[in-house]
Amino acid sequence: MAATVCPSCGRSTAGAGHLAGLCPACLLQTALTHAPVPHRIVGPLGLGPRGPIALAERTDGSHRLLTIKEVSVPISSPGSLERIDATLRRLTRLNHPALLPFLDGAVTESGRLRLVADYVPGSAVRVFVRREHPPMPVRAGILADVCRAVAFAHANGFTHGRLNPCDVLVSAYGGTAHTRLRDVGLPELMGLDPEPGRDLLALADIVDAVAAGAEPMPPPVAEALRALRSGGTGTALADTAVAADAAATALDRIAGSGQK
Repeated sequence: MAATVCPSCGRSTAGAGHLAGLCPACLLQTALTHAPVPHRIVGPLGLGPRGPIALAERTDGSHRLLTIKEVSVPISSPGSLERIDATLRRLTRLNHPALLPFLDGAVTESGRLRLVADYVPGSAVRVFVRREHPPMPVRAGILADVCRAVAFAHANGFTHGRLNPCDVLVSAYGGTAHTRLRDVGLPELMGLDPEPGRDLLALADIVDAVAAGAEPMPPPVAEALRALRSGGTGTALADTAVAADAAATALDRIAGSGQK
C-alpha cells in the first residue's frame, strides 16, 4: 500500500483510511466545535428508517434519555466539517413543539456523523392508530401537527427527504396525543439537495393512510390532500412551507370540531 501523508501535519496516514487524508489527531482537531452533550450508551434501542439507534443517558445529572444514531456523510476537506458544523448549529436551534431536533453531533474517525437527540417514548403513527383506534378529530390533530412541523422546517431552510410514517412518533398522556417528527435536516447535514416537494407528497400519503376509514372523506381532509399534492410540485421551500401550513389549517377544522 502506498504511503500517504496528512495534508495538515505531515504525519503518515498509510492504512488509516481517514477522511480528507487527515490523520486521527488532525481529524479530531477539525471536528465539530460546539460543546458535546455528555452521555453514556445504555444499549441498542432498535432499527430506524436510516439505521440502528442506540439509547443513551445524559451524565450531567439530569439523567435524561437520549437517542444516538450514525449516518454516512461525504467529507472531502476540513471545509466539509465546517459546513456540517454550521448546519448542525442551525438544527439545534429549531424550536417547534412537533419537531424532535438534534441536540449534538460529532464526526467519528471512521467518517460517520454521530447525532444525538432526546428520547421520546412513542409509537410510529400507523402503529398508534391501529392500536388506539382514535376518532377522526384526534387523527386530524396528529396530522395537523406533522404538517405544521414540516411547514416550520421548510420555512427555516430544512427538509426531511425521506419522510415516512416511522418518522412520526405519537405518544398519549394526559388524555392528549403528542406528535413529534424526527430526522428533519438530515439531507442538509449530508450535503444533499432534495426537492422539498417530495416531503409534501410523502406527507399526503401519510394523511391519506391515517385518515383512512372515514366514509365519506371529511372535506377538510380532502382540502389538506389537495394542498399537499399541489404543493408537491413546488421547488421553493417558501412555497412548500405555505402549502403544508394550509393543509394544517384545513385539518385543524376537524381537530377542533369533535367530528367523528
